[in-house]
Amino acid sequence: MKFYSIFTNNKGSVIVEAAFIFSFLSIITVAILEYGSWLAMKSQVERVNYSIASVLRERNELYGRREAFSNNDVK
Repeated sequence: MKFYSIFTNNKGSVIVEAAFIFSFLSIITVAILEYGSWLAMKSQVERVNYSIASVLRERNELYGRREAFSNNDVK
């Protein structure tokens, strides 16, 4: 009879369910934070990439394909 009473006794079931729910919510929260930080880093890398491409494009338009600059170019 004791074996059957283990499964029919509801004491502590709220604590067990809360433990599962809170652990699931904490995993979801950490995953959302990780995704947000990854997205912010990706955005920053894309902005740097765009800036470098803009600098190279402007350099090619202003100076052509010259490798060396004269003093007049720098002024």
